[in-house]
Amino acid sequence: MKKTSSLRIKLSCGIVAVLSTVLFGNIGFAQRSTTKAQQKTNDPFGQSLQPVPIQQYRPSLSNPARSNSRYIGHLFEHTISQKLQKLRQELKNAKSNEQKEEVEKSVREALLEYFNKDMKHREAELEKLMLRSSKMSAALEKRAAAKEQLVDLQLKSFKYEMDGLGLFTKQGLTSQWKSATRAYPTYTIVNSFDSEGLYLEAAKPKVDPLKTAMDTVNTMLQKLRSEKSDEGRTKATSELRKALSNYFDLDLKARQKEIDKINAGLKKMQTGLQKRADAKDNIVDLQLQIIVNEAKGLGFFRSSALNSAQHGIDLRLPALDNLGRSKKDTFFLRRNILR
Repeated sequence: MKKTSSLRIKLSCGIVAVLSTVLFGNIGFAQRSTTKAQQKTNDPFGQSLQPVPIQQYRPSLSNPARSNSRYIGHLFEHTISQKLQKLRQELKNAKSNEQKEEVEKSVREALLEYFNKDMKHREAELEKLMLRSSKMSAALEKRAAAKEQLVDLQLKSFKYEMDGLGLFTKQGLTSQWKSATRAYPTYTIVNSFDSEGLYLEAAKPKVDPLKTAMDTVNTMLQKLRSEKSDEGRTKATSELRKALSNYFDLDLKARQKEIDKINAGLKKMQTGLQKRADAKDNIVDLQLQIIVNEAKGLGFFRSSALNSAQHGIDLRLPALDNLGRSKKDTFFLRRNILR
C-alpha cells in the first residue's frame, strides 16, 4: 500500500515537472522571440526599451540673463578648472623661460575669459534686479493713486459684512460677525538673568505704528457694529474711514521703506560692480601669480601642493570673487543679492 502511494506521488511529480518544462519553457521562448522581433521592427510600440539619455542643463553663456541666476554654470567653471589644471601642469614641466612665459600667457587668457563671462553674468543679474525694483515702484505709485477707491471699497465691504450681506458670511451672523483681519497683541515670555532669582515676565511688545493703526480700525469697526441709531452709525462710519485712511498711509510708507532698502542694496551692487571692473587687471594678475606660485610648490594652502588631477578644483577659481571662500563653494559662486 505504501509502495503504491509513493509511486503515485513520484508519477504526479514527474508529470508536473514535464508540464512545467513544456508550458513555461515555451512561454519563455515566446518571450525571447517576441523581444528579438520587437528589436527588428520599426513599430514604436514594438521597440525594445533603451535607456534615454538625460539632457544635461547647459546655461546660455552668450545670454547670461537666461542662465541660472545663482551661478555662472557648472559646465563652464568645470571646463575652466580643467584647462587651468592642465596649464598648471605644463607650467611645472616647463624647462625654459620662454616656455614658462608662453604657458603663463595661456593661463592669463583663461582667467580673462572667466572674468569676462562672470562680469556679464553679474551685470545681467543686476539689470534683472533693477527691473524688478522699477516694477515694484510703479506698482506702489499705482496703489497710492487708488487710495480713495481702495478705502471706500474696504469700508463698503465692512458695512456689507455687518449687515449680513458679505459673500462668505454664514447664515444668522450679521452685526456679531467678527472681521478676520483683527489683529491681536502678542506677548513673549522671557527669562531675566540679571537678578538674584530667576523669574519669568511678560515682555512688552514693541510699538508698531502699522499694528496700532490696525487696532484702531478694529476698534472703530466694533463701535460701528454696536451703534443702533442712524446718527451714531454715520459718525462711526466717518471715524472708521479715517482709521482706514491712516492705516493705508502707514502701509504705503512701510512698502516704500522696503523698496528704498532694495534700491540702496542695488546701488551698493552697482558700486561694487564698477569697482570690480576697474580692478580687472589687478584681480587677474593676482590669480595668475597664485597659480604660478602653486606650480612652484609655493602655494599658501596645503591642498594647493597636491598634484593629483582630482584636486584640480584646488585652483580656487572663486578667488576671482573672494579669496576667503571655502573649498565647498568652488563650483558654485554663492552671492548675497543685496550685501
